[in-house]
Amino acid sequence: MHNCADRLRFRHRYRGAQATARARAGVSGDALAEVRSAPDRRRLRGSEYPDRNNGRVRPGLDRNSAANAAGDVLPFAVFMELDPYGAAGLQPIIEHVERISPNAATPRSLNVEPHITLAVYDGLDPEPLARALDHFSADMRAPSVKLSSIGLFPGPASVLFAAPVVSAELLALHRDFHEAAASAGAACWPYYLPGNWVPHVTLGEQLSPKEAGAAISGAIGLWQPVAAGLHRISLVRFHPIDLLWHRQLPG
Repeated sequence: MHNCADRLRFRHRYRGAQATARARAGVSGDALAEVRSAPDRRRLRGSEYPDRNNGRVRPGLDRNSAANAAGDVLPFAVFMELDPYGAAGLQPIIEHVERISPNAATPRSLNVEPHITLAVYDGLDPEPLARALDHFSADMRAPSVKLSSIGLFPGPASVLFAAPVVSAELLALHRDFHEAAASAGAACWPYYLPGNWVPHVTLGEQLSPKEAGAAISGAIGLWQPVAAGLHRISLVRFHPIDLLWHRQLPG
């Protein structure tokens, strides 16, 4: 990259532009996508996921440790992606946002599938978190969500999103994830902690107030509720999106 992005005032951190958007978590080989060293790293686009049977987490220096040595901090996110049917139901609104604001960050422009973000972290060692995710998702089946409404996180760089019904099952999944991830020792952004989390699927961000008004006005006419499964859980570094770990979840 989604994530997803993932935003109760989630802030994506873009190196260079420093654009801020308000709003907005024994490793087995079949579950892991390779953490690539810098020469091997590539930008993942849509469904371009590595073969699950060949994935692994590679120890040693990678781009994150090199960046930390230079004083930079690279964010990481854990998110759950909508299945293709659910993602397709959101495309008309995403395309509408891109027509209004060619510079908007959308799932398509960021090369990531629409997703619900569970957590965002600043600079961490991905291996302990990947192990925690591997254990957390080992017996998980794809949870179902119903996107029932659209909303806006307003501000100088607004975020348009689709919101799921906040069920007891969704809140329990989020809580259980954070309990499992605590063993990795990483500090999550406060907006994503249980009690603060506003689950959502970002449709467009970095929208000016005028663009946000036009985006939500047009989205109202395009909106239809969407039922979807969260069919994949992923750990990524951004931006651009680097896939570090993922697991496909059975339906």
